[in-house]
Amino acid sequence: MLRSPACYLFIVATCLLLDQTLVAQEQAPKKISEMSIADIMKDFHKKPAQAPSSLIKKVATGSASDQEKQQLVDAYKRLRALQPSKGDAESWNEKTELLISAATAALENKAEAQQMLTKASNCKACHDAHKE
Repeated sequence: MLRSPACYLFIVATCLLLDQTLVAQEQAPKKISEMSIADIMKDFHKKPAQAPSSLIKKVATGSASDQEKQQLVDAYKRLRALQPSKGDAESWNEKTELLISAATAALENKAEAQQMLTKASNCKACHDAHKE
């Protein structure tokens, strides 16, 4: 059975559209409420290839927008609600509360925010106590 060229064009266009939709869904950022500890560390503490610095450094240096600062506060609140792979809950709550307080201080443009964020985001201290 012969099909018209328009039919083939429609099929190809539909396949391309579906492919682009799937790629866009894969690249869409996760909602903070769906993030794991690893997601939060990757998205907020590690420097993305296309960015000059990580979000926490951007917030600590005062170059982040209020929206970015709020994202960091929300991410740390999510972090507090999660369970680490090792360590006790009291230590986890203490460390995440320090992060929340520091990020909130940055959001409120407090002078001590940079120092608080630097101290609270000590990777080694948290990893030694809570990362497998």
